Amino acid sequence: MAFHPHMYSVTSGIAVPTHARSLVFDDMALDYWEVEAKQAAHCRYVSIHPRISIFFDNKTISLSEDKERSGTSCGLCFVPAGLQLWGRLQQSGRIRHLDLHIKRTALAELTGSQIVLARPLFAPVSPAVHDLAHELTRACDAGDTSRALAQSLIHRLVQLVFDQADTTAPTPPEGIAKVKAHILNHLDKRLHIEELATLADLSRTQFIRRFKSETGQSTHQWIIQQRIQLAQSLVSEGVSLVEVATRAGFSDQAHLNRAFKSATGVPPGVWARLGNSR
Repeated sequence: MAFHPHMYSVTSGIAVPTHARSLVFDDMALDYWEVEAKQAAHCRYVSIHPRISIFFDNKTISLSEDKERSGTSCGLCFVPAGLQLWGRLQQSGRIRHLDLHIKRTALAELTGSQIVLARPLFAPVSPAVHDLAHELTRACDAGDTSRALAQSLIHRLVQLVFDQADTTAPTPPEGIAKVKAHILNHLDKRLHIEELATLADLSRTQFIRRFKSETGQSTHQWIIQQRIQLAQSLVSEGVSLVEVATRAGFSDQAHLNRAFKSATGVPPGVWARLGNSR
């Protein structure tokens, strides 16, 4: 069955005069969009698959994981599976961009890394990425006659983007890195601020401030985000919702349902059906 991005989106001030030109493969889809944006056009997106977006003509978008916080301006972004983002287009008029939606398993094979797939990338468009992306727009225009070439270009593009991710990602302080690793290994357990502060060798107050400074989120918000991402993965694998709630650290299935819908816009049962329909 052909791959489907299963993107959930809400937009305001963005018109789509024509459908995207697309190339669809077994494990990914490439969409080339041309839209018309009004001043201060904005959007909200979440998908069960990772994606890479590249903007042309020096256009940029401001992206944030929290709709109440100011975003990061970028022309290139990588968005992990299940990460909800709020965006604001920073220019009006004609906006051209290229979206690559790809299964996490296929992306992991191309990058050789599971770790890098867990964090977003917001960056400028490098000349090399720009040139490859333009070649891919021509492949989208050419349609099925360019599928083999497009796959080769996509593989090169993914490598370039993740090489850029490796060079731009900051290295977190050792204490906070240790805490984050501990959290990820104990999502099925109750996690207490005092315990995490001790692990980081900081006072409770120091830890709360340091963690938010490094992650942009409170400890509670970051933990919930990781629980949701684990739940998304388990739900997509067909694990029962009762077991998902236990393994992801929610008190019960009702707690999972509320948190999941708040984070993704859809309940876990709908998420599972979307994943199984591809």
